[in-house]
Amino acid sequence: MSATTTHELAARLRLHRSAREWRGDCPLCGYRDALVLGTGRGGVPLLWCAACLDRDGLHALQRSYGVMPRTADAPPAEATPDEQAGLSWFNGLSTAACAYWLADARSARAVDAWRAYKRATSPEAAP
Repeated sequence: MSATTTHELAARLRLHRSAREWRGDCPLCGYRDALVLGTGRGGVPLLWCAACLDRDGLHALQRSYGVMPRTADAPPAEATPDEQAGLSWFNGLSTAACAYWLADARSARAVDAWRAYKRATSPEAAP
């Protein structure tokens, strides 16, 4: 099975371009325009559904298209302390708060939501 690029996966899933990402209907839950496709570390396409949040189902879908790298092929990169703090923060949020910060960041990536949160809550952001 060959590797699939973000653009190829977007075409297969019939997604449309939206800023830096691709969006379309979720093939798992059918919710309109809830599926977001972005690019992760190493150029790996990443899927996220704002409606069903079915991470396991989306991972299975990605694997069916040859997208998910195997550990032996692409070992995970070490997260920086700031990235670890951001993931801990993001994983502790409610679904509504996750949706808010992802929308604020205009992204489907937790790291972008973390950056948006830090920008919004920094002392320099205060009026």
